[in-house]
Amino acid sequence: MFILILLIFGMHCDPRSSQSTSQLLDQSHQLDEARSEPETSSCNFSAYKAVSLGFSTTGYATSLPKPIYPPEAKKQKVEGQVTMKLLISVRSGIVEQACIVKGDRVFERVSSEAALRSKFSFSRTKALPKRFSYAEGVLIYNFVSQ
Repeated sequence: MFILILLIFGMHCDPRSSQSTSQLLDQSHQLDEARSEPETSSCNFSAYKAVSLGFSTTGYATSLPKPIYPPEAKKQKVEGQVTMKLLISVRSGIVEQACIVKGDRVFERVSSEAALRSKFSFSRTKALPKRFSYAEGVLIYNFVSQ
């Protein structure tokens, strides 16, 4: 942010600059939005008619691998919470799709990879109605600067 302010100030003071301060601020704002606002259209699992597990997803988990802290986030000292939406096969317990619905995009790849490696079990003790082939769940990952 500090560098951006210096660049804006320098360009604003330079009469040869072809971009206005407002254009630079708009570009900066667009970059921030692209980085931190995930697109949720790919998270629409309604066609699967999945049963919603909500935040009780971890109660069905048999394996929940932790995502690694990405090197690019480490450099920027970025931390935060990521919410992942999952589409889980009830029969196999395998996560078939995972997408970020909230959180910083710098964590998207590693969160998605960890979520796709997760395993679930829908045994008789935690049985779901047989008419469901898919379950929709949520996992939350917390990233702390290292």
